Amino acid sequence: MKLRKTVKRIVALSTGATMLGATVLGAMAADLSEYPAPMFIKDGKFDGLLVIGADGDTQDMLGAMDMISSLQAVAVGGSTGTSAVTSTVGDVFKFDKSSDKLNVGENMTTIRTKLSDTHLPIILADGTFTTAKGAKYDYEQEISLGSTSDHHIQFFADKDYEDEKPVVGLSISRNKNVLNYTLEFTKNAKSSVNSDGDLTELEDRQIEMLGEVFDITGSENNTASTAELSLMRGALKPTLEEGETATYTIDGKEYEVTALIIDDTNSKVKFKINGEVTDSMVKGDVYQLSDGINIGAREILPNEAGDVTQDMVEFYLGAKKIVMKGGEELSMDDEDISNVDVYITTSQSASKTALEKIEIAWTADDDLFITEDGNEVVMPGLESIKFYMDGFYRGAEEEISVYGSSDDTITLAAPVKDYDVKLDLLYDSDSDGDFNNVGASATKKLITRTCLGTDEYFYVDMDTDEYFVVTKVNGKEAETAVLQLSKVHDTNGITVKDYTGTVIAENKKVTKTFDAADMTITVMNLSQTDSNVSFKLSDSNCVNSTLVTAEGLQLGLPATDVYTEYNLSNGIITANINCSGGDYSKSIHLNLTSWNATGTGLNGSKDCYAPAWTMNVTEEDKDENIASGTGFLQLNATFNSDTEAHVKLVAKTNLSNDKTYSIDNSKRYVGLVQSQVSTQVIEDKVADQYVIELTYPGEETYANLYIGSKASQVSTTAGSESVAITKIEVGAAVLDTSLSSYTNQNLIVVGGPAINRATAALTGKSYPAYGTDSGIPENAGLIKLVEQTDGTVAVIVAGWEADDTQRASRVLAESGNYALSGMEVVVTGTSLTDISVGVPAAE
Repeated sequence: MKLRKTVKRIVALSTGATMLGATVLGAMAADLSEYPAPMFIKDGKFDGLLVIGADGDTQDMLGAMDMISSLQAVAVGGSTGTSAVTSTVGDVFKFDKSSDKLNVGENMTTIRTKLSDTHLPIILADGTFTTAKGAKYDYEQEISLGSTSDHHIQFFADKDYEDEKPVVGLSISRNKNVLNYTLEFTKNAKSSVNSDGDLTELEDRQIEMLGEVFDITGSENNTASTAELSLMRGALKPTLEEGETATYTIDGKEYEVTALIIDDTNSKVKFKINGEVTDSMVKGDVYQLSDGINIGAREILPNEAGDVTQDMVEFYLGAKKIVMKGGEELSMDDEDISNVDVYITTSQSASKTALEKIEIAWTADDDLFITEDGNEVVMPGLESIKFYMDGFYRGAEEEISVYGSSDDTITLAAPVKDYDVKLDLLYDSDSDGDFNNVGASATKKLITRTCLGTDEYFYVDMDTDEYFVVTKVNGKEAETAVLQLSKVHDTNGITVKDYTGTVIAENKKVTKTFDAADMTITVMNLSQTDSNVSFKLSDSNCVNSTLVTAEGLQLGLPATDVYTEYNLSNGIITANINCSGGDYSKSIHLNLTSWNATGTGLNGSKDCYAPAWTMNVTEEDKDENIASGTGFLQLNATFNSDTEAHVKLVAKTNLSNDKTYSIDNSKRYVGLVQSQVSTQVIEDKVADQYVIELTYPGEETYANLYIGSKASQVSTTAGSESVAITKIEVGAAVLDTSLSSYTNQNLIVVGGPAINRATAALTGKSYPAYGTDSGIPENAGLIKLVEQTDGTVAVIVAGWEADDTQRASRVLAESGNYALSGMEVVVTGTSLTDISVGVPAAE
């Protein structure tokens, strides 16, 4: 639904007992309640002049300054703002497309099943491997995502996650495939094999995988599927001579390293690190220090005879020793990484062994949770990649509730386009566990069937019907109006108000029309004696027994009466009334006044009762077409074991995981509709009378799910909104002597007819007019509205003394604090803080 309910329009009825001429603001009459907007502020700009008497006092000037300041504060030329900004650090891919976001119930593989360097240009960059003989082999990297149902966005709670806190995310079960990583050579990398089975041309070379550089320190040919590569991944790769000491820093901690002994005969080395001495190590060995940091021997370099340098060792500090053997689990520092399996494919060509590809299959070793509140999952062992979320977008979120407001009444509270409503839907007048009235009672009924055929009218009785509902649905646009018949007069016609009390139709007679919910309603018949009216509404987009919220959620309402008029020249009418389909208090009324003398009249009715009623709740689709979404709920209005009215969910099959979950181990249970919009449902079972609370987003909701490097980060900064203040132009304040006419533009006039010519002219006084001739109450100020014949207005702010004028100016400047209304008010007081506002004395 395109229309967003960001501002509620409220009509405030001022206290007529204290203000002279107080009225509900109409289209044809100005009123002080319209000050300053829209009376003087139009489209965010000040439209008028502030007129000061050339003979005025200092207090007049001060009062005018107060008013200019207050007018500037409300001269708003529109809003500006910024959208939410998402910032990323590192290599990141988001699971969405311009046409497809990741909704609740949707598998991430519907966005992508495989990822390449197009999606993760660092982690999955194409590379080139260079052998010891200088041969170059290109390779590509790819990630294939697990295709199980566990890879879908869901709303869940789990005993192993945050004490069963309900949350949106992914819950990947133990032993389910998470992803498969593949490094595949475009042309197989060939190597000779020595007598020990080593792939000599691959060793002591570097290869980049998943965004990190690995040194191949060893290899074994074995079979075509069980080849083995030993790798080292280290933070630092320094070199020391025998006996040399150097200090290195890793993660903020200093490590003093000495190459104690380098045995070039046996190619062994021994280190001392921060006082801790390692075992003797050969190339490829890794020693773990007491604080968990590894040191690894990369290369031992003996000196030649006659060299002045000592033997040297190249080593890793902060290193990880990794073994990848085909058909086995990945090994990290001599420990197997559970459920991270390696597959290496090689082939034989003459005396060479060719490395074709390396695959790593990551299967969940335990239940994994990737959630909207920040829980992430990192690939075990290599820790090069992770899944995480940056929240779940929940839309505008409006609140709707359906509940038992008394033992006998079911009530709906919801926002519609222009106001919030609280409607009593069903009433059990006998307290016997059967609903038999639509509305609050037998004398406060709710009429919901208002869209009828050519010869059908709906009937409203002011004595028995409290509200009638009209709803229009047309694609993405919808509107509900809740109306009340407030007057029926044979001569003057009818008056209809909306739910807030605003008059939308006045003095409408038979055949006359008025508009509601963007539809035209015709008055067909009325009776002052019976206080009733029949209306006709035959718009093709009108929808019966339906309410659509401000954000576009469609709610079914219980069906009610049809009023049908038959104009027959002769004959007999038989009315058969069917109570099925959830109709209550259904009746048919036959108006036979145009029959001839032989005609006979019939007025029949039949009551319908039911112990339960089902409300259908239908979402929009992601494009905001009303009632077109797959999200659908049914709420059951019924009675508990104590015959008290309450509301329950009919079924949970449209909820994520078909469940609701306890909130903080309470009797409040929450669920999320599995759809593109995902309404939140809360079943409140704390009291005996259950309540249903709905939170409707009003637009597509989706998970912000990412895959990226371990160091990657995503953060979203909320957008901001500001208002543009429109400057009141220089020259808006003028002297009375500068104007040739006071009746052709909007004016705020400061000062009485003794010192301001404009005031004298507008009040019909001779200038200057003093004392009682001024028309100003003694020791008081006044604020008076004068309407001009050309549609402009003047507001006069004047006082018996200059202090009184300043006090009245302060009231107008702070009009929001005084609820001004009518055409004139009187201001009295002893200071600028001791102020009273009232009505003028009767003449």
